Amino acid sequence: YQVEQRLNYNTIIGRHKLDAMVAMTYEKNSSEGINAFKRKALGNDEIYQILDAQTAGDNTSGGKETSSMLSYLGRINYVYDDRYLATVNFRADGSSRFAKRNRWGYFPSVSLGWRVSNEEFFKNLNIENTISNLKLRVGWGQNGNQRIDRDAPLTLIGTNNENQWYFGNGYSQGYVPTYVGNADIKWETSQQTNVGLDMSFFKNSLDVSMDFYVKKTSDMLLNMPIPSFGAFPNSPFFNAGDLKNTGFEIVVNYRNQIGKDFNYNVGLNMSTYKTEVTKLTSEYLSGNTSRTYVGGPIGRFWGYKQIGIFQNQEEIDNYVDKNGTKIQPNAQPGDFKFAKLGESGELNDDDDRTFIGDPNPDLIYGFNLGFSYKNFDVSMAFQGTIGNDIWNVAKGSLASAGRQNALADAYTKAWTKDGDLDAVYPRITNSDSNNNMRGSSFYVENGSYLRLQNMQIGYTLPSHICQKSKLFSSCRFYVSGQNIFTLTGYSGLDPELGINNPLDMGVDTTRYPSSRTFTFGVNLQF
Repeated sequence: YQVEQRLNYNTIIGRHKLDAMVAMTYEKNSSEGINAFKRKALGNDEIYQILDAQTAGDNTSGGKETSSMLSYLGRINYVYDDRYLATVNFRADGSSRFAKRNRWGYFPSVSLGWRVSNEEFFKNLNIENTISNLKLRVGWGQNGNQRIDRDAPLTLIGTNNENQWYFGNGYSQGYVPTYVGNADIKWETSQQTNVGLDMSFFKNSLDVSMDFYVKKTSDMLLNMPIPSFGAFPNSPFFNAGDLKNTGFEIVVNYRNQIGKDFNYNVGLNMSTYKTEVTKLTSEYLSGNTSRTYVGGPIGRFWGYKQIGIFQNQEEIDNYVDKNGTKIQPNAQPGDFKFAKLGESGELNDDDDRTFIGDPNPDLIYGFNLGFSYKNFDVSMAFQGTIGNDIWNVAKGSLASAGRQNALADAYTKAWTKDGDLDAVYPRITNSDSNNNMRGSSFYVENGSYLRLQNMQIGYTLPSHICQKSKLFSSCRFYVSGQNIFTLTGYSGLDPELGINNPLDMGVDTTRYPSSRTFTFGVNLQF
């Protein structure tokens, strides 16, 4: 359910322009589910695909979830003489995803603008043909994040047929925690300060927009893993610490015409950011493949440095510490060699793991191209990243065949004999005494890529043909494609990964790759 109520007030008094708004929104989401199953059918024919044809395991389950949020909003826009601009916002949000004492969050913002090109002194410069628009912007504001489980503050108790214990002459039903919550969690708050500049050149044929921002996030909401010996049924949410992002963004668009029939436009956008964790409620945060410490970015990959493959027993025997102790005594020829980072002793988790990659890109970019000649038009949109790493889980989970498929490279590029220096994978074995597939730099690959995300080619019928038809006023044929090609050195299925948990950013768990789609269409106006 969603209910929105809004009141607007607009007025112009001389050079003053005022636009005010107040609003209230309410939304409620409910879901219910039911599951029933039995097992051990007499066969797999269609006649047996009903519950009554099963012979064991009669069981049912079901649940219900509800969440809601109530918000109050206010905004005032003020413009004086189309030169000075100001916007003030305030919102209060109450979410059922938090315990009652932490339910409400309050988030103000303010922004100011100065349209320099409308000042009298700027007009007197007579450079409007060179610089047609110049605007300065500065803003500050807060917003909140409540993207957590609906039951995040609650600890739930449940049971089923398996939670029974035999006492005396019969079974007693047991109840166990099915979800452990954290009643102390509260809104995550992001506070951002932004300075921007908008410019237009050469009679608005070239537009440039630049922004520099500093974003500080406090009380980060994270799903923090709990060691398995804690016997928790899930990983609870915590307000794990504070984060600072510093970034720069630029957008450039240029449009022009050659002759009277050829038009073109070019656009470029680039952004870069630096992330620094400024506070943690624990010594560090752990993801499935990462560690995060104060002073560094979030989600850097953590593990051993894989520095080669042992070619023979002599190399294993000579790989010793300063005291002559073998660093990898369980290794055999064809096993991975890992860097010894500690002072002495065998390879171990405490001293010999370090940061081995960073999923945060150095640059996020995109560009678009557009052309039209007479009735033909072409548009293309590219996107990509530079400098980010990806943890390719498949290189380990699909490294050997068993009850599942395996990567072909795990065989064709595996070590087989002394001197096999081009090998990428270790020896093929059912007895991995060296634990070759432990978390290491072997999994980390460069995730940079360039993708042609969209392309469209169109042709518009001449107007006189459309008029003769007496059926439609315009007609355009087009063919378009999405995800047409990707240039990357990454060996996985798709270098463009989503983010579910910041602690596991850049981890490729072999999700279904992006689809390549081609479409043919016709636009008609009657």
